[in-house]
Amino acid sequence: MSALLQRDKRTADVITPTNHDADAFLRYFDEKVNTVRAATDGRSAPAFTPATAESLSVLSPCSTDEIWKLIMQSPTKPCEIDPISTFLLKELVDPLLPYVTAMINASLCEGYLPAEQKRAVVTPLLKKSGLDADEHMNYRPVSNLTFVSKLVERVVASRLVSYLNTHG
Repeated sequence: MSALLQRDKRTADVITPTNHDADAFLRYFDEKVNTVRAATDGRSAPAFTPATAESLSVLSPCSTDEIWKLIMQSPTKPCEIDPISTFLLKELVDPLLPYVTAMINASLCEGYLPAEQKRAVVTPLLKKSGLDADEHMNYRPVSNLTFVSKLVERVVASRLVSYLNTHG
């Protein structure tokens, strides 16, 4: 099935020493996040004065043309939790486009992603080649998100940049 869907099995950049397992990385990265949270707990955010009275409270919906361009311009990188491989989505873009556009517009309208679009495959990668592979602190977590969540991210980014450019 993976060969049919062209799911990539390369592990050239992934170094997994025998003394590391998923639970060890989970504990390390979880502790790192908890340390940052504890260091910033109770601190208030810096004062923010909006440059405009106009707020960005609604994100405008996408057209099918906009989503088609985003899909076709996106790299064809696989994610094992995608329900359909990116290369297949690109090949079948015309019949699937109305459904993908509707999904993205629903997220924009409701202001959140569905739970299945918040999942990612997290892989620990060495920060630099030559670092000690036995030290957890030499790794960074890299998240591989689903293709549709990346599309939503790009749409939101374009709406935000447009708002910032318009309102200074």
